[in-house]
Amino acid sequence: MRRRSTIAAAVLVLAVALGLVALSLPAQDGQDEDYCTGLQSYYTALQSFAGPTDTAALDQLVDQADNLSESAPEELRDDWRVLADYLGLLRSADGDPQKLAQLRPADPEAVTEAGRAIDAHGQQQCGAGATT
Repeated sequence: MRRRSTIAAAVLVLAVALGLVALSLPAQDGQDEDYCTGLQSYYTALQSFAGPTDTAALDQLVDQADNLSESAPEELRDDWRVLADYLGLLRSADGDPQKLAQLRPADPEAVTEAGRAIDAHGQQQCGAGATT
């Protein structure tokens, strides 16, 4: 009997803890859900992306990044703009390996940091990311 009440108390504590965690998470409204869905679609396209010589796939990534730069949470919009601009720069080479070799983003560190910020937010808020 005592063992059963101990188990019941442990289950109750766990349920309360999980409830508190759930209440502390940000609410997913329609806009957040749309962003998370778009982000997952972007990562799916990115996983099958063969490289910047695949212009059709690059066009898709550019379009998705442009859309995500508009639908992203405010704190990520500049990051998405940096990433979309970089993808657009790659697209401007039209798949030509020689042109691609000459391209350099104006601020490579900004592109890297933008990607990290987008990925970290996606993992935390959407359960989606480049590493998930």
